[in-house]
Amino acid sequence: MYPDRVGGGLPELRKELSCTRDTVASAMKKMESKRLIIGIGQGVWMLNPRMLAMGNQTQIALLMAEYDRYVSEKTGV
Repeated sequence: MYPDRVGGGLPELRKELSCTRDTVASAMKKMESKRLIIGIGQGVWMLNPRMLAMGNQTQIALLMAEYDRYVSEKTGV
C-alpha cells in the first residue's frame, strides 16, 4: 500500500480502530464529503495531497493530479 492510501476495507479498519462498522463507514463518508479522501477502489481510499503530502514538489504535483483525476472520474466534474 502506498503512504497516501488507506486500505483494508471497513471490517479491517473497524477492528483496528475498535469501533463499529457503521462508525467507520460514517467517518469515511464524512471525510469523503469534505474532500479529505476519495474512494479509489474496493476498500481503498486516497488521502487528499493538498491536506497532507510528503515528497518533493514534483511528487506532490503528481499526487495532486492523480487525486484530481479520481475526483473527476467519480463526480463527472
